[in-house]
Amino acid sequence: MNVTSIGMHFQHLVVLELRKEVIEQNFGNLNELEKATVNILLEHGITDDQFTPEDLQGLPTSPQEFQIPETEYKRRKDFRSHCIVTIDPKDAKDFDDALHITRLKNGLYEVGIHIADVSYFVYPNSPLDKRAADRTTSVYLVQKVIPMLPPILSQHLCSLVPNEDRLAFSILLTVKENGEIINEWFGRSVIRSRCRLTYDEAWSIIQTTQSNPTIEDKSRLLEFLPKPEAPFTFQDLQNCLSSLHLIATNLRSHRIENGAISFDKLELNFSFPKPLPVMEKRTNECSTTLWPQGFSVKVRNPAHHLIEEWMIVANQSVARFLFGNFIKRLKGVQPFEITVDTGNNNQKWLGATLRNHSKPDRNRFNQLMNSYNEYHSYETNRRLPVPSVPTNMLGRRNLLVKIAKLNNIDFDSSSSLSLSCSVKKLAHSIAEKNSYNESFLLNLMSSLSYMTYIRLSVALYFNLDSMYNILSKRYDEEKLLENISYDDDFLRLLSFDPKSILKRNNRTMLNYTWHYGLSIPLYTHFTSPIRRYADLLAHRQMARILECDNSVYPELQVSFQSNNSIQKDIKNSDIDLLVAWCNDRRLKAKRAGEASQRLFFTACLRDYGPFYENGTVMDLSANKIRILIASYGLTIETEIKEFLKNVFKWQHNATVKEDDPDKGLSNNDLIPGKTNIITFTWDNTEDQTVQNSKQSEISILSVLPCRVFCLQNTLIPLVELVTSNHISNQNV
Repeated sequence: MNVTSIGMHFQHLVVLELRKEVIEQNFGNLNELEKATVNILLEHGITDDQFTPEDLQGLPTSPQEFQIPETEYKRRKDFRSHCIVTIDPKDAKDFDDALHITRLKNGLYEVGIHIADVSYFVYPNSPLDKRAADRTTSVYLVQKVIPMLPPILSQHLCSLVPNEDRLAFSILLTVKENGEIINEWFGRSVIRSRCRLTYDEAWSIIQTTQSNPTIEDKSRLLEFLPKPEAPFTFQDLQNCLSSLHLIATNLRSHRIENGAISFDKLELNFSFPKPLPVMEKRTNECSTTLWPQGFSVKVRNPAHHLIEEWMIVANQSVARFLFGNFIKRLKGVQPFEITVDTGNNNQKWLGATLRNHSKPDRNRFNQLMNSYNEYHSYETNRRLPVPSVPTNMLGRRNLLVKIAKLNNIDFDSSSSLSLSCSVKKLAHSIAEKNSYNESFLLNLMSSLSYMTYIRLSVALYFNLDSMYNILSKRYDEEKLLENISYDDDFLRLLSFDPKSILKRNNRTMLNYTWHYGLSIPLYTHFTSPIRRYADLLAHRQMARILECDNSVYPELQVSFQSNNSIQKDIKNSDIDLLVAWCNDRRLKAKRAGEASQRLFFTACLRDYGPFYENGTVMDLSANKIRILIASYGLTIETEIKEFLKNVFKWQHNATVKEDDPDKGLSNNDLIPGKTNIITFTWDNTEDQTVQNSKQSEISILSVLPCRVFCLQNTLIPLVELVTSNHISNQNV
């Protein structure tokens, strides 16, 4: 295998193949957005090549070419008579999921969760399947999406577009108003979405049911909202969304009460100019990516939570179904043939791909608490009272820690419930202090959430068979399965009262399948097969157990069924490789998306900045400081001397004193056991807001006024400390 390295020279990126010692590619100036995007993709190992004719073999060439075969209407459950809706972002084209709800007798509801049936169009081990498995996930960049599947599927035949019959894999639930599930049905189906809504549109409709608008207001609203396809009316749409929202709200409350952790990640929306016609493009315009005109923060409303809750319910239901059948297989209640016979296709078990989120490393939280304790000890030794928070928010160190210590609040990460309680207690304590500036507290709480989030472990897919094989070698097999039943009622109870079951034995399988963040014992991904390969794998596993996996697009069967080189079934060892690959690619796709957001934000910063915002100190070493700008969800690391270049003088209390103040310091220069604090002094004429003291201090969780900027001809965000009146003047 050839070794590849990346080298930087005069801000131009080149890829060098060391064996041949020649330049293979020159990506141009990294300050161009298109070239910088290529760099992001290269760094994370993401390809943006086109689907080949071999990949598209057997698929329709256009949406008009495909019609659902009559056999599929007959063999599938038909939900086309229901008021089915989709709710997605405004710019979405791949509609994975749709919902319907019907009120039943005795206060019960029937809820249909319909997911695009991608497995109908992607033949196992075909060239397209291998390409999708290699990509693993769609990659969402600011200016484009690199899809896992070709557009003919992702945007047309699989996408649950409105007013078109579509094939789906459905979950039909009978639920109480509090969200408790009474019964479940799984199967392949035919649906018809009657209305495509954005999150804002869905929330506007839900609000009309809560606020009792006048007839005039309702008429004006109807002018701007999409109308459902006949025979359904706006009232039907209202009733549907209102009921879905009611139960989803109860589901969310119950999850949070059980300890689920919720972090709403801040994302940015970017606005772009309309593309110029080809003939009008400037001759020197080499980039196909448009320069952003501005940005705004994406706002999440309760309609986002509505979809999120029902997708979590669906994923839990599938995980329980797969786990229950796994237990049946182990106990011999429902025997599965282990031997693969590709000719007769009689392998009954394709594995169970679940998703685990393990407890965070306690040492990571201990390190955070040590810095808190270090600071608290410093305050005690100084014997200073806890100061109130001034409106200028400058020079007050670790207020969050002081509040936590005064109220005997500690961070307990032993369970998501205990961690949630710690954060809630802290938030409640802060809210009771009326003298605190709202913006100041918002930055502190955002910082706390961020510092907690980055210390959590990463959720991972795993193969249930392999996990059991490993555990059964370490522990007694009877203990692993003790008090675990394949009974449907038992499995559904896990969603509502998992703790009571797990307390009986801490060595059962359910303790190792536990999802820490959601605080539930069983979880998987099923609801986004257009953009996640792990979901497609779960669809195939479900279909095999339900004996409905013979539903495949006929042209694909003609193309691949007689091909002996195409093995339809999958081995257990192959599942292990697939889930490991999915874990790796999913994380890299996520990081590429974050890097793209940062790149385009910096482009806006360069043209429309600088911006003056409050920033929170996330980390502080001997010579570097990391600042979180919570309002943009952006962290910037910089040299301390660059961050403090506007101050009159400064001193790092936890570092060895140097004669040369400009000398760079490393972490080795920190004095062990000494609190990591910087003291600085403004020029008296520079900052008129500092009262009674010329000195201010900085430590972890200090909230400071910052100037966020970008130098011309670069795309690197920078940050520096400014006086608090810059923030005040900007808000005038």
